[in-house]
Parts: sequence; C-alpha cells; structure tokens
Amino acid sequence: MIAFSDLAGQSALIGQLQNDFARGSYVHAYLLTGPGGTGKRSAAQLCAMAALCRGEKKPCGACGPCRRVLSGTHPDVHTVVPEKGKQIIGVGVMREVLDTVAVKSFEDGAKVILIPQAERMNAAAQNCLLKTLEEPPSHAIFILATTEIHQIPATILSRCLRFDFRLVPNGV
Repeated sequence: MIAFSDLAGQSALIGQLQNDFARGSYVHAYLLTGPGGTGKRSAAQLCAMAALCRGEKKPCGACGPCRRVLSGTHPDVHTVVPEKGKQIIGVGVMREVLDTVAVKSFEDGAKVILIPQAERMNAAAQNCLLKTLEEPPSHAIFILATTEIHQIPATILSRCLRFDFRLVPNGV
C-alpha cells in the first residue's frame, strides 16, 4: 500500500493533506493540479482512505474501509470518468454521481467523489458540479485532479482548496 510519505518531493502539500484528513478537518473540495506523474491520483486515493479509515493512524491501510478504497469497491467512494467510449465527462454522468452524494453514506462517514481528470468535464457537467460545490452536503468531499488547470472554470477553482504538485528531479 502506498502511504503519504511515499509521495516524494511533495512534502509540504502532502503534510497539509495528511494533517487535514488525520484530524478529520478536511474541506468539502480539493483541487490537485500539476503535471502527470506527480502523485495526484495517489494523493487523492490516500485522502479518500484517510477520510473513511477506522484505524488510529489514517490511513491505516488495514481496516475494512481502507481495503475497500484500495480495491475500488467502497460504496461511499465514487470516481467520475467519461462514459464508455467517450472522452468527455457529460452532465448525465455528473448528475448520476451527484445523486449518490445526496443519499446518506453506507458506513456513516463521508462520501468521497474523485474526479481524476477534471479537465474532461464539459460545460454542462462543470455547471452541475458547481451547483453542488456552492451548497455541498456536509458529508461530501470532492477531490478533483487535473493536468490542465486552465480548463477548470474560475468558479470551480474558487470553491476548492488548491494543491499544486510539481515535478520532482530524479533521485529525490
């Protein structure tokens, strides 16, 4: 299992994320930006695990919720991707996922929505997400990641806590 400490070269960012989720003091929306290969997806998965973890050290990687997040089977973690055969995340996909956010979590914890390629949302999907980000359910955590920050509208940017991941020289 990957740990926050494995995300080399991103220590300041990772330290803040790890502390927020370990204390349970996370915000409703995070935006992880930066080039490919900088650890954004891993960080998003670790945040989801930490938000749902039942262990003492979050994420422990050993409890049921951590194992289900790792295997992609946790009922309270939803990953937003384009429909099969499409390149764009449409409004239908976004509405479907956001409908699940409105329902109470299965395990009395958070509902985590991962959007690993947020730049793929079309305008209608972005507007749909924006409405939820403006008035988020108290149990929802949105974690968006993108390599193309310029494709994310300022209205969404302003509602997310932003973390800029950087390329790390080899050997760090």
